[in-house]
Amino acid sequence: MKQAIILHRVIRNVFAMMFFLCAMLFIPHHAFGQLKKLKEKVSGTIKKTGETVQNPIDAAKDTVGGNVGDDQQILSDAYSCYVSEVERFDRRSANEDAAVQHAKEEATKLNGFLKRRPQYHKESLKHFYDWIDRDITGDELLNGLLNARQIIDKGFVDETTTTNSYFIQGDVDMWKRRTDNLESNDGFVEMAKTDYPLLFNRAKGEANLLDGYSKGAGKTLPASAIKPMHDQISELLKKMADLAPKYSPEPSGGAIESNVQGLVKSGAASYLPGATLIHAVWSPNQSWLIDKNSLGVPINRRREGTALYKMANEKYCIEQHFFYLENYAGNGNYTSGDDVQFADVRFVKCQ
Repeated sequence: MKQAIILHRVIRNVFAMMFFLCAMLFIPHHAFGQLKKLKEKVSGTIKKTGETVQNPIDAAKDTVGGNVGDDQQILSDAYSCYVSEVERFDRRSANEDAAVQHAKEEATKLNGFLKRRPQYHKESLKHFYDWIDRDITGDELLNGLLNARQIIDKGFVDETTTTNSYFIQGDVDMWKRRTDNLESNDGFVEMAKTDYPLLFNRAKGEANLLDGYSKGAGKTLPASAIKPMHDQISELLKKMADLAPKYSPEPSGGAIESNVQGLVKSGAASYLPGATLIHAVWSPNQSWLIDKNSLGVPINRRREGTALYKMANEKYCIEQHFFYLENYAGNGNYTSGDDVQFADVRFVKCQ
């Protein structure tokens, strides 16, 4: 159990760093949401296939070699690349050649993994992992990555149908999953920066969304095109409010430095316009995690915090996780960070 807890914490912090990288690459909002969801859900969700049968990775780790966390990372990267960048390739802001090249790179890593873990060739990955939501074998996933260009091109045979039913419905489905998973995530909703206006500045958010869909379709779409999205987000907001009385703000893990508090306060202006910051603290049981290169020299350090806000038009307070990173400057010193990245939010009782 202790090893499982340690593994969970390590993987969680690895994915926190991946969140920074994804934000800097400006992944489209629905693809970002799908990618982040897949990568975060991998942590600690190994299923047992029977009372006495272990997950193949666990059973093989002492005799085959390799790191369990690294192997889970390979599967997570390969699956999320296929779902988010191949099946849901978005030419409004993505490059097909880059997506195909990324799929090829993930295929190479996955192929090496399958040689080490032959149990995954023909067995459905869904049997072992909750974060994989379809019946797909290792071989099928590998084949999908290797044939990324054909799959991407096939998805755009009928541009109008694709734009109106695939992209829009794909986003509606993403928000529905967020609604369905709200309680299991303790009321938190995983968010990209572009998602925030859809919850807290809806007129602007929906106008931007409709404009993006229209550009993808090559024509002006009617406002009715995003009504399913509007209705789904309304359902999510209602459920967040209904659950809010169950949640109190997380306890403090210690006061944050004044410069970090300033970054949280200024950054929130673009995420939660009009919000008043009540407090920002380090999350409980979260210390600095230091990344090092192959020579053992530090590269950077990062830490998770929690912020609490009150918005004038909201009955409940808003709680939000953020991540702060500092680069290594040498001689045991780190540079002050110039930004924070916000992760997920929930409604909670105000203090």
